[in-house]
Amino acid sequence: MFYRKDCANFAETCFQKFGDRVKFWSTIARPYSISIQGYDYGIQAPGHCSILPPLFCRSGNSATEPYIVGHNILLSHATIVDIYRKKYKDVQGGSIGTILATPWFVPATNAEKDIVATQRAKDFMIGW
Repeated sequence: MFYRKDCANFAETCFQKFGDRVKFWSTIARPYSISIQGYDYGIQAPGHCSILPPLFCRSGNSATEPYIVGHNILLSHATIVDIYRKKYKDVQGGSIGTILATPWFVPATNAEKDIVATQRAKDFMIGW
């Protein structure tokens, strides 16, 4: 799974070693891909899923693991940002954020149900 302490230690090392040259930091790239594609679909590392076992994935629980991982990704992001803002931002003058990537969604019709479904899809994909 995703370990907040390891992420924080790695990030702090990067801030210390490269902060004099790096002004734009990203914490975790594409959290959706890590959690859903790695722990629901099983198409990225670590390849967990429960959709097509044992044909496709050897282990995993698609109903819970993506959300546990997503939660830990958000905690890791918050921890890293907190470290940067408290210890390095004033001295190094950089900025920090995450990278979100997703397909865009457009309602199929102007019907309320399509508009609501489109917003729900956007929230799920980029509402981190």
